[in-house]
Amino acid sequence: MTVGEKIAIIRYQRGISLVELSKITGLPLGLLSNVESGYIEPSDEIVKMVCQGLDYGANDLMQNEMMLAKPGATQIPIYTDMEDLILPPSVVKPKGSVYISNMLLEKGEHFIVKVSDSAMDAMRIQEEDYILVKRQPFIRDHEVAVVQVGEKRPIIRSVVERENETVLFAKNFAGTYPPIMVTFTDYFRIIGKVVRVIANLRQYNTCMKLMQSDGIVMTEDMLETYGIYKPISVSDFKFEK
Repeated sequence: MTVGEKIAIIRYQRGISLVELSKITGLPLGLLSNVESGYIEPSDEIVKMVCQGLDYGANDLMQNEMMLAKPGATQIPIYTDMEDLILPPSVVKPKGSVYISNMLLEKGEHFIVKVSDSAMDAMRIQEEDYILVKRQPFIRDHEVAVVQVGEKRPIIRSVVERENETVLFAKNFAGTYPPIMVTFTDYFRIIGKVVRVIANLRQYNTCMKLMQSDGIVMTEDMLETYGIYKPISVSDFKFEK
């Protein structure tokens, strides 16, 4: 990995655009762009000025071997209908898959599913977004989970355990989804915990492929920078078979 690529990673992590970095350092925008692209090998003075602008040690930039390692990624199945989650994963065939950076995954099995309503839009989980879910049968109070009540299709709710019941809360701006009270006599199961929203899967997948080929680590700051959290329609996304 070149010095320019390392600078690009740190800049993305800091959430600073090239234009902003040019203003901070006083260096020409074209020069900075060529450095990051690898067309120009920067002098020690330029590296020092850039690192000062990014609030990052120049020595750390040159010696940080951790940034040279290619990031690991795991192939995660995608489901486009919440009803697909009712049956065991060994029975239901996913509609496709996408590679997710291991930095964004917790330990355990994960899947991605399309959101079917706006019950959690106050938590940036919009209808037709895609969410990354870790399969697990338990959850802490107020965490968000994919749950099933009775024979109904699974839903996404914030889960709170009380003495004799479990309460499922929606986080909806319009307030159109009342709490659901679940008692010990009701069929209820937690399918998994919502880890994060990765709405723009098509763009995420493109970024992952490009960054892995260059050995660049995907971070959450980069996800924001690349607009990964912007929702897209299903017709805009081509699933990997």
